[in-house]
Amino acid sequence: MVVDLASDDAADDAIRAIAVDGAINGIFHSAGISLVAPMRLTKTGQIQELFGAAVFGALGVARAISRKNVMHDHGSVVFMSSVSALRGRRGMVAYSASKAATSGMVRALAVELADRHIRVNAITAGAIETEMHHDFANSVSEEMVRNYRNLHPLGFGRAEDVANAVMFLLSDASRWITGIDLPVDGGYAAK
Repeated sequence: MVVDLASDDAADDAIRAIAVDGAINGIFHSAGISLVAPMRLTKTGQIQELFGAAVFGALGVARAISRKNVMHDHGSVVFMSSVSALRGRRGMVAYSASKAATSGMVRALAVELADRHIRVNAITAGAIETEMHHDFANSVSEEMVRNYRNLHPLGFGRAEDVANAVMFLLSDASRWITGIDLPVDGGYAAK
């Protein structure tokens, strides 16, 4: 199923459509785009696009799983956040705001769904070598990429680093963990 998750209604409808054949046990929401620009140059359309899938889509997923018969009690949902929600960087105001919104939503939703034992967590990722990361790296100088890499004591991460953390949070091994931002950042937050 291919769905544009830029609206809360579209995300809500998509999740409920998936759940028609039976409630869902787990979801990983990782939709989003990047925006690196000084705030003074950031346009309204860019902010709306940025918040689309990352925030509005996440809120639509949250609404859907809050309904009975969409997510099993004792299920788990994981949202993608970023170290940008925790650390300030030039040119990252709007992106940081979108990830901070996700992290705040996770904590409140975890409390709201606790009576059904549905766990809600976030991955707070550092730089992960994805297509979006490569697009960024190709748009800036080698020195900027080197400086960015140096912010991560263990270097840039790979998609499987995030996938392993998500699998843990979706599994019963994390049955007593909810409302957290799990750092998967190569030590970024430690600096």
